[in-house]
Amino acid sequence: MSKLGSLTRSVLENSIGTKVLLRDEIKLLNSYLELESLRFDDVFEYKIIVSENLDTNTTEIPFMIVQPFIQNAIIHGLNKKQEN
Repeated sequence: MSKLGSLTRSVLENSIGTKVLLRDEIKLLNSYLELESLRFDDVFEYKIIVSENLDTNTTEIPFMIVQPFIQNAIIHGLNKKQEN
C-alpha cells in the first residue's frame, strides 16, 4: 500500500508542470515497474539503462512520456505469456 501511495504522490507532485527532470521520471518508472511486477507475481524483471552521456539531474523530458509504452508492453506481453 505504501508503494502505491508513493507512486500516486509522485505523479501528483510531478503533474504540476509539463516537463520533469529525467531522474524524477526514472524514479517514477521504477516505482511503477515495481508495483506491476508485484501485481504479476514477479514474472518479469526489468532494468532501466540510461546513457552515460545524459545528465539525469539537468535533462528534462515531458512528464510521463515513457510510462504508457511500458504499460502497454507489460500488459500485452504478459497477456500473451499467460495464454501459453
